[in-house]
Parts: sequence; structure tokens; C-alpha cells
Amino acid sequence: MNKLARVLLAGAISGTIAFPVQSYQLIGPRWRDNEVTINYIPIVPGAPLQGLTIWNNAMSDAIDSWAQGSSGLKINKVSSTASPCAGIADGNGGFVAPHDGDLSGVSFANDVCGDSWNEGTLAVNVQFSSGGFYSNSDILFNNAVNWDVYSGPIKTNIFDFKRVAVHELGHLFGLGHETENLAIMQPFYDDANNIDDMNMERPTPDDFEGLNALYSVSNSPLVVNLEEPSTNQYSSGVGNIRGWAVAQSGVAEVEIFIDNVLQGNSPYGSFRTDVGNNYPSYPNADRSGFSMTVNWSELSNGPHVVIARAIDNLGNIATDSGLAIVEKFETNFVSSEALVKLAGSVSTSGDEITLDDVMIDSKPYRVKLKWNTASQQFDIVNIINLF
Repeated sequence: MNKLARVLLAGAISGTIAFPVQSYQLIGPRWRDNEVTINYIPIVPGAPLQGLTIWNNAMSDAIDSWAQGSSGLKINKVSSTASPCAGIADGNGGFVAPHDGDLSGVSFANDVCGDSWNEGTLAVNVQFSSGGFYSNSDILFNNAVNWDVYSGPIKTNIFDFKRVAVHELGHLFGLGHETENLAIMQPFYDDANNIDDMNMERPTPDDFEGLNALYSVSNSPLVVNLEEPSTNQYSSGVGNIRGWAVAQSGVAEVEIFIDNVLQGNSPYGSFRTDVGNNYPSYPNADRSGFSMTVNWSELSNGPHVVIARAIDNLGNIATDSGLAIVEKFETNFVSSEALVKLAGSVSTSGDEITLDDVMIDSKPYRVKLKWNTASQQFDIVNIINLF
């Protein structure tokens, strides 16, 4: 029996967002039969004052954020209690196998099953494995931390319980820390001065790539590919979420999520001769395209996770995800071309064009355009208010 503990520390993180190729980290082992059940109701000895409901709901939402983007791992949640420290303390400061029937649970705790919290530790994941598979995994949250639940930019010295829970769940599934890409599995949590607009509250495409690589299903009867937005695609105005999906039993529906919120079922069945040529054994592969129109300006500036979740006629699920980097004007919709005027200078540098003093509804902006080879058009990659 092997024991593995993973922690999330408070510390510095660069405020510069870089987007190299995906480089998720796997720690393994994995869950047997690609299925895990989490008892998500916290045990709260001397817990934070906000009350049980806020923590229970946040933990439930954190589990859902992973489940909606998972193809190979079935993630179950049970609204009941399982003590993370049941049977762990051996009286000698060590760990022994859990004695609660291998139930995976969560809790606020004054210590780590009898051991003191390390300085700066927000939460710890205690995992037991045998024969290359997890048998039990629990999450403990440091009760001495100033916890709350909130969205948006990270606040100074007030730690968001839900995004820490999302991170620790990644370890529970078998993911390691990611140090290269924008990911909820980055090892550090910091205040808004360093995070800037990196308001990560849920798994990113890099995180889902890692999860689905760890629990990959060979010869999948269902395949989905989200083409737009691709990972780290700048998005503005009215655009499309599009891609394709094929299934040996036929595609029943394609659901679209933005930031964990279901947008609805995408229209499906447009012509894709390229997909038909690549998947000749899948029925109707040449009519496998899906597309949904979205007004990106209704979202906040910054990164937004988009998930395409395909379901076939046998109930199999496959997902793919992208990251839309939204750039927007102050108004969500410019209702008349008369409200748009190019009043300033134009400059170029390589494949970029900068427009100064673009007047939108009588307010000046600096707008930067960059050539996108995939879409064969210029994308708005930066909008700066000049008022």
C-alpha cells in the first residue's frame, strides 16, 4: 500500500500569461475501471463561520467542473460524509490504510490527521494506492486559512475555497502540478496583484487534456473535436463555437459549456467531407459538423473555458475544450455603424495592425489586430480604453 500526499501552497506566481503547447503533468496511479466516487459533504470541527451550505455547494460545483469535461473518467458525487482521517493515524505520527471502506471524502481540519500543517499550506490530498490503482483519496482543507467562496480576481489574503477544491480534485484524479501553461493545476495561489486577469476558477483545456490522457479510451466509439475556439484563441464580437463529432452508434447531441455553464445543444449535421474521408467506418461522418453562434462581448475580458460534450446513442460521452481569450469594448453590442469612427493613426508591425483613437459610441480605444492563419482573417487581440 502506497501513500501519496499532494499539497497546494500559497506563494508567488508570475502575472504574465504565456501559452506554449500543452504540457500537463500526470502523477498516476489512476482509478480502477475509470470511475471514482467522492463524498463531498465536509466535516467541520470549528469550521469557518459562513455555514455548511456554502462549502457543500462549492465542493459540488468543483466536482461538476471536472465531470463536464471528462471523457474517460466517470466522476460520481455523493452528498454524504466520509472522514478523510478514518483509520489513518497509527499513533506514531505515520499513516496506515483507511478503515472506512475506502470512502473518499473532504473536510476542514485543524491538522493533517494528527500531523501539523506545514506553513503556507492551504490544502492537502492524501492518496492510497495498490497495484497501480488508487484505492482511496481524501482532501483536507486547512481550518486556519481565511476561506470564502467568490468569483473573479483573486483577493488578497482571502482564499477562494472552490478554486482550491478544483485544484485538489485534480490531484485526487491523478494529475500533478503544471508549471508551463495556464492551468488550475499550477502549484501556487496568490493575490490579485500577481494574478492580474488570470481568474482561474475551473479546469482549463490543459487540465482536461491531462485528465483525458490519463483515462484515455482506445478505439473510442465516439470522437469530438472542438475547432473554434482553439486553445488560446482571441475572441471578440459575435463568433462561432464549432467543430465536429462522429460516433459508431450515431451522435445524439453536442452540448456546449462556457465556464461550466450549459449554453444549450449545438446544431449538428453540417457537411464535413474531410471528416468523412478520415472516418469512413463511422456512419454519416460526412455530416458531422456542429456550430453555435455566441456573442463573446457578453462575457468578461480574459480567458473563458469552452467545452464541447458529445453524447452518442448508447450514452457514451466524449469532450474537447478550448480557451477563448475575450477582448471587448465597453458596450456589449454596437447597434449602428454610425457609432464607429476611425479617427486616429494606423501603424503596422509584422502581421499586426494597431488602430489608434477608434471611436466606439463616442469613446476612444486603441485596437490591435493580428493575422490568424487558421481562420484566414485578422483577429482583435487587444482593446485598450483611452478614456
